[in-house]
Amino acid sequence: MDLASLFATRRGVEATIVLTPANAALIRPTLQRSTTSDHPVELLLYPFPSEAAGLPSGVENLATVSSEDDSKFTQAVVSSREAHDRLLPAPPAVVATDFHFGGSRHRRAYRHTIYMLPGHRRILRESSWTSSVRPSKEEGASKLRVFFIPFFATGHIIPAMDLASLFAARHGVEATIVLTPANAAVIRPTLQRSTTSGHPVELLLYPFPSEAAGLPSGVENLATVSSDDDSKFTQAVVSSREAHDRLLRKHHPDAVVTDVHFWWITGIAADIGIPSICFHVIGARILQSHHEPALGDQGA
Repeated sequence: MDLASLFATRRGVEATIVLTPANAALIRPTLQRSTTSDHPVELLLYPFPSEAAGLPSGVENLATVSSEDDSKFTQAVVSSREAHDRLLPAPPAVVATDFHFGGSRHRRAYRHTIYMLPGHRRILRESSWTSSVRPSKEEGASKLRVFFIPFFATGHIIPAMDLASLFAARHGVEATIVLTPANAAVIRPTLQRSTTSGHPVELLLYPFPSEAAGLPSGVENLATVSSDDDSKFTQAVVSSREAHDRLLRKHHPDAVVTDVHFWWITGIAADIGIPSICFHVIGARILQSHHEPALGDQGA
């Protein structure tokens, strides 16, 4: 909403924030202030698929979701894709979307309008990273064991591997990158180099739920997914939550660095007492530039 308000102050720009009804209540006062300031932000409502996901009516924000309903909320977020597609029949000039909703498929510009689609989140459920080092639960281990769990995309796996290598070079740290088999092939050469350098990064494999999602065997990376299988890949990503829960409870590392797309890992880590960090591979400057679209010579 703050970002939409900034856009609304620019000459020639009409900013619209797109929300579900219960989430709109969070920013009603700010919307009213924007109107009285002569730089109004428009509001566009769309329905939240509570009933389809088995959630109580009105539960549309992560802050109101119980731990037992986390998986239902995730399913509702995935289901909201259809609503997003319907509400943009004539695409605006620019869509500033939350990263949890991916990118817009619409490419044509009709008007100089900025649409804001924030995620259904008021706060990130994320345990704090502490400097205290707790002994590992695995007998005989004396190093600080840190797990790195990247998203199923090469552009996420390589930076996570680089970060793991930096950790591995520190005295007293054992870094482990957690991947599915097909994705592990992306960083095999780097893993080998880390071993010969004397600062090895360990590899822990877990299964990718291809079969359950209806994907061909071996299709585990975003680069190998056809446009027809986008929804199946999204379902596989959501289904990986169970594997993440099992491996963290089984191995119980001292800390975990998780990809921003696996937001549920911070909740799992908090539940079993593991400090965690949510890692976004896109740098701060790039994120900033995403909110600075070129609007041509329209005075905006």
